[in-house]
Amino acid sequence: MNKGIKFSLKFLSLLSVIAKGVFAFAAAMFLFVGVVIAIPPLRDQVTTNMPIDGSLNNMTLAFGALILEIILALILFSIANSLKNLINNMQQGHFFTANNLRYLKQILNNMWELISLQGIFIVGALGFDFYAGEYTFNSDFTSLLIMFVFLAIFYTTYTLIKKGVVLKEDNDSFI
Repeated sequence: MNKGIKFSLKFLSLLSVIAKGVFAFAAAMFLFVGVVIAIPPLRDQVTTNMPIDGSLNNMTLAFGALILEIILALILFSIANSLKNLINNMQQGHFFTANNLRYLKQILNNMWELISLQGIFIVGALGFDFYAGEYTFNSDFTSLLIMFVFLAIFYTTYTLIKKGVVLKEDNDSFI
């Protein structure tokens, strides 16, 4: 490998470590906020933009949103972890291996989970708009379309690596 590739792999490795830390911190903070909202004496000490008065509707909304945010942070952490492992294999010169296929498959599965979570967010936003009396359809599907493009790119990469692993195994067994 030349110096440019080594530098870019080290840079991407550093970015993935930072991303893992940020997403782990976000999940921990969302969990902490959930604990604060769940305990009534602590809930009374917190100032929020949304009135959380302990009624079932407000608590369901608050905990539902927090659970979805924790799931989102954990999915993003899993993607960053898989990318870090994939980059480490590439730094060691292991390009067409079964481990790389496994990491790419994990990323693909996590991307499907992100797309379904975005669908839940869109349906939830439409439900809240309808509940609030706004009967207009003003959702933005741009991020959903971008996720499908990234999914297609990763699926193509996964297929190429899978074919490369098969060719490498055939080549290694030809001796």
